[in-house]
Amino acid sequence: RKIRMVDFDNISSELNLKICKIVSIFIDNAIDEVMTHKEDKVVNIEMYIENNKLVVEVSNSFINTFDVNKIFEKKYTTKSNGHGYGLSLAKELIDSEEKLNNLNRIDDDIFTQILEIKIKK
Repeated sequence: RKIRMVDFDNISSELNLKICKIVSIFIDNAIDEVMTHKEDKVVNIEMYIENNKLVVEVSNSFINTFDVNKIFEKKYTTKSNGHGYGLSLAKELIDSEEKLNNLNRIDDDIFTQILEIKIKK
C-alpha cells in the first residue's frame, strides 16, 4: 500500500534525523561499492509498510568480498585506511532506538540493508 504522511505522525524529529543518517550511510556505502564496478552498477532503494513497520531497503550489486558478520565493527572496511566508521555509527544509532531494527541479506550478487521502523496505528 502507499505510504502516507499519517504513517510518519508518530516519528519524532530526533528519530527522523537518526533514520536519515542511517539511510544515508546505507546509500553512501551502496554507491561506493558500485563505483568499483566496470559493469552492472545496481543501486535500488525501496520504502514500504509491512506489519506496522515502515521498511527502507537499500540494495546494491557487489563484486568486492566482505565478511557480512563484521560489517558493523568499527574500522572494518573493504576500502583503504581511514574508512570503516559508517556502518558502526549506523549500528549505534539503531541500537539506541527500540523502534529501529536492521537486517541484511545477500541474494546472488545483490546485498541489501533493511531498516525497519516501528510505527503506531
